Amino acid sequence: MEVLKRLGGLALIGLAACERAPDPVDYSEPSAAIHAVIAAGSPVVGVLVARFTPGSESPVPVSGADVTFARGEATFAAREDPGNGPACFGSLLAGLAEAYPGCYAAPVPGGVATGDRWSVVVRFPTGEIATGDLVVPSPPWLLEPAARARVPVQNFGIRLTGPGTSTVQRLASYKVRWTLPSPRPPRSELSLFALRVFVGDRMIEGRNCDLEFAPGPETDVSGAQEVTVAVYRAECRDPASPTPEPLHWDSVEVRVAAANYDTAYARYVREVTGAESVRRNHAAAGVRGALGLFAGAAPAARTVVFVPAAP
Repeated sequence: MEVLKRLGGLALIGLAACERAPDPVDYSEPSAAIHAVIAAGSPVVGVLVARFTPGSESPVPVSGADVTFARGEATFAAREDPGNGPACFGSLLAGLAEAYPGCYAAPVPGGVATGDRWSVVVRFPTGEIATGDLVVPSPPWLLEPAARARVPVQNFGIRLTGPGTSTVQRLASYKVRWTLPSPRPPRSELSLFALRVFVGDRMIEGRNCDLEFAPGPETDVSGAQEVTVAVYRAECRDPASPTPEPLHWDSVEVRVAAANYDTAYARYVREVTGAESVRRNHAAAGVRGALGLFAGAAPAARTVVFVPAAP
């Protein structure tokens, strides 16, 4: 699913002097880690509390931690709440909710706002203390596509395979245009998420769809003001069906989202997925006393409707 795939890629504004440098050697003991993306507009703040075991890049969730967020003088005690996955994994644009242990969340009256200064203190059951501070960035302003714009999609597959060949067919393309605040954010990303699928008089949740598109969700587009998004897969299945065949849907509601991210997020992605190739169990940005990420984001989103193209 999108949440877990994104965590796998990123592990889901700290000053550089406050960030823990990557450790070039393997750990012989389990290492504490936290992962949080505080998003403008979110009614919840959350953090994934976990631990990396030696030699593994898969974080193990930790229960029994004491977690406190603060915004100015106001404090928010977080409790372990697996239903608030988006706040912990950073899939803030999707509106999804994954049940996953180790996610500590707290409701925020009035929601998270641009310019908010947030901090977190995480006390592990084994005594480690992890802290982080950030400022929530400003969002982009989406100019295109229009809300509820209809996007014709050519067909429902992705790969056309002939004798000894395999090709990828573009199913649809459309323009996303935006303006960025000044100063330009350290990183911006685009994402697509299926919300609902309609087949006849039935509605199926969008999490049963696979969307593949370019530029992908971990591509930095902060240097651009306009991107043509190419869709290469728009495949949905009925979870109640005994056969795995893709649905011939009538329409799919898709959220087109853009988000600006802060310096900590930009650094973390650069280290983990860029040329530096720092392993996730050695990387930290915006966090003191632990591995992981404590970062701010500001999304903007619109819903478009995928419809079958005329034959």
